[in-house]
Amino acid sequence: MLNVYLFQPQYKVVFNGTDQYWVPYSVGCLWAYASLFEWVHENFTLKDLFFARGNINELVKNLDDPKLCGFSCYVWNEQYCLAVAEKIKEKFPNCKIVFGGPQVNRNTLNEYRFIDSVILGEGEKNFVKVLKSIKDFKELESVYLGERITDLSELPSPYTTGVFDKIIEQNPGIYWQMAFETNRGCPFSCTFCDWGSLTYSKVKKHDLKKIEEEILWIKNHRISYIFIADANFGIFKDRDLEIARLLHQHLDQSTVETINAQFTKNSNSVVIEIAKTLGRLCRGITLSVQSMSDKTLNVIKRKNMAINKLGEMFKLIQEKQMRSYSELILGMPEETLESWKKGITDLLEAGQHNSIEVWFTQILKNSEMASEKSIKEYGIKTTRVKDYMFIFNEADDIPEYMDIVTETNSMSTEDMAEAYMYSWAIIHFHIRGYTQVLSKYARNYNISFQQFYNKLIENIHTSDILNAHYESIKKSITYYLRGDKSKSPINEGLSAHAWMQNKSFDVFYQNKDEVYNVGEKTFKDLFDYPNRDVITFQRASIHDEAVNYPMEKTLAFDYKEMKASELVTYSFDSDFDKNDNSYATRRTKSLKVSVNQL
Repeated sequence: MLNVYLFQPQYKVVFNGTDQYWVPYSVGCLWAYASLFEWVHENFTLKDLFFARGNINELVKNLDDPKLCGFSCYVWNEQYCLAVAEKIKEKFPNCKIVFGGPQVNRNTLNEYRFIDSVILGEGEKNFVKVLKSIKDFKELESVYLGERITDLSELPSPYTTGVFDKIIEQNPGIYWQMAFETNRGCPFSCTFCDWGSLTYSKVKKHDLKKIEEEILWIKNHRISYIFIADANFGIFKDRDLEIARLLHQHLDQSTVETINAQFTKNSNSVVIEIAKTLGRLCRGITLSVQSMSDKTLNVIKRKNMAINKLGEMFKLIQEKQMRSYSELILGMPEETLESWKKGITDLLEAGQHNSIEVWFTQILKNSEMASEKSIKEYGIKTTRVKDYMFIFNEADDIPEYMDIVTETNSMSTEDMAEAYMYSWAIIHFHIRGYTQVLSKYARNYNISFQQFYNKLIENIHTSDILNAHYESIKKSITYYLRGDKSKSPINEGLSAHAWMQNKSFDVFYQNKDEVYNVGEKTFKDLFDYPNRDVITFQRASIHDEAVNYPMEKTLAFDYKEMKASELVTYSFDSDFDKNDNSYATRRTKSLKVSVNQL
């Protein structure tokens, strides 16, 4: 028998006091499909599925005469996979090394001579071709082009066929996180993403019976977190709503704590129905816009929901008392400093006051944006930084990297740092709650969110404490974008985003009064006769000393008339526990503020 080892190594995640790992879904799919063929059983043995990063020397030492080692390669494990593969080739020169996954392209073979073959695109059928060549003592092809599977019913589930049973049984102390695929493919062709290109912009559906069987499998195993890996969950309205119903029906009383999904990009009311159906399992509704600039959206081949429709969605989400999340990507072609400022405040205008995350544009190897044509046309410059997932790495000292955009024809590095700081102000003053009441009230008197936060940034510079912090963040971000790691503190396993969040959380929490004062000064600057009741209400809304940042705001309050029914309820959710100074503890509280108190 010929021994096969498959690798999809992940970082360990500690959540709610338990060690958790991702089930190695991609390589599991390969073996589940290969197992359909009798000749595979007669000639090959799957010796192990490697799901965790660990000491490479120990790993290689324990391999038993490997004939084939297959690697599923992502941003968060690329360098580790390469290091493991090279060691294996050194010790077992006759072992065939095959790489696949989003981080693999034709250049991979030229860069790393210890790799025998690469599989591009969907891997199941080509993995079987690799096994067949090995069985027949034939040379492997250098490149296997992904052969699109047109009928997903051909694919058995790696879950229900028992591919993962061994690793789950051998690790009783681990709770698992998993990818849950109900369809495969993406109909869009966003240039910063490789999803559509890898699947030829076609979406294929898994059989509903197979999906329900997988849900029942989840119920009987230690699954904590489910990521619905569809590019656009909700795109098949009635079908996806039924899947949500099945998830809730079978898993509401299970070990599953959270289900997260990438909802259909042109979301509508069906997304809200899906989130409502999932109930307590749903993390929230992700409405990722990436950019609010029409010019940028046009060149990256993305079409967002119309701004009025987006506003309707946020209104419905608020009425249903649900969470929403929005992402923006900084540094994409044709984005300017001014379009960025307008874009993020337009997102506030549309009604996103719950969560906004900002990320730098990442150049993915198989995306259209990574092509020489795009790089030249849009003047894209990049720097290599540590992947943000590296902060979870404890098992080895091999950092992972990503290439982020630092300059384009339309935005200099300095402009990008300035745009990032504008985002910083929105996130830490508005989204975290310190000025949200004030800015919403001002908005009802024809003072836009952009006017409010332009003025607030001016006033930050009048505060010694906050100005020093602002300039420190900006300087660090600038050096980070320039690739000057010797001058930036963002170089030890934290992304700019994570580093900024951690640093600013502390500063804002420790200097609440100064933060309040800057917000109030901004409010007073914009009104000839500022309403002091609003200022009182703003302070009251985040007064609970046990929790530093509100994530949910008022559910029913008229900011223009300053009227509410009886009580205004604010719900708070914070990553910060002031008692142990860690971000690992989550707590939820509510504060009731009587209008009469104002």
